Amino acid sequence: MKGACTAPASPAGRPAPGGDPGARDGDAPPIGIPGPGPCRAAWGAEVPAQGRQQRGGFTLIEVLIAAAILGVGLTALLTAASRCLAVMRAAQQYQDAQWALNLGELEHPVLPTQDYKDWEVSAEAYDHGMTYSREVEEPDEERKDGLYLLRSRVTWSSKNRRGYEEVVRYVFVKEKAEL
Repeated sequence: MKGACTAPASPAGRPAPGGDPGARDGDAPPIGIPGPGPCRAAWGAEVPAQGRQQRGGFTLIEVLIAAAILGVGLTALLTAASRCLAVMRAAQQYQDAQWALNLGELEHPVLPTQDYKDWEVSAEAYDHGMTYSREVEEPDEERKDGLYLLRSRVTWSSKNRRGYEEVVRYVFVKEKAEL
């Protein structure tokens, strides 16, 4: 049989020459791939297509998948960076507000010798666009216990948003008859 791709003949019951000892006649091809010819393709050897050259590189699908993964990674990175910058900006504004609040309290102290009306401070501007003010709420007429409510507030404006920081405290003032 000319051109057939079979293993070399062997006596029945004996392994094929050069093949697996457990294999029988016609079960497995002999070890080693034969030279050029019709049997090379039949035994799984790669035969290049005629007229086509083999080129190395990535397919379009691989490139698209890599671009999508890169895009998702960059998006996550940029989102995290912008959130970090927003937190840093808020922390800076809070620190500036604390500074303005402390400066306002130092410049306008609450002294027991003053009348409570002197504790009020109208809007006073500081650096970084901060404005300090203090309001005093008197006790109710029916509840004249000498407790005054002080609201010290710092306000600022950033990117068309107004922010504020407020400290509320009570101050007890004895009646003049008790002094």
